[in-house]
Amino acid sequence: MTTLPTSDLSRGIVGDRQLIAVQAFDIARLTAHAVPIVPETFIAISGLGPKDDSNGSGKTSFLIAVSLLLADPQWRLETNGGRHASGILFRPDAAGVGQAHQASPVTHGYIVGVFAHPDEPAC
Repeated sequence: MTTLPTSDLSRGIVGDRQLIAVQAFDIARLTAHAVPIVPETFIAISGLGPKDDSNGSGKTSFLIAVSLLLADPQWRLETNGGRHASGILFRPDAAGVGQAHQASPVTHGYIVGVFAHPDEPAC
């Protein structure tokens, strides 16, 4: 049985571990590639949106995924179970994808986060 870290029980099961990787499945236009989160580095998020520019490519959706994993209070996860976060799921009409492409909206998606101690990532 795993016990919570004694350093700060108010932080829940994550304790003093930090987010070191993010992976999204069926979230906006994001690919399912794992993205390492390295302290003091820059993560460039780019892509091609529905109008051949970067609008709608998923930049904001990636930031939302990270803020959800970090339990940002703006999502009011304690009171609404994350209902507001469902807006990041892929919606073809909002993304400018016509019915000719036969893209259907997703009803669920997954955001995976890997948390570890920065000095001992294997722990």
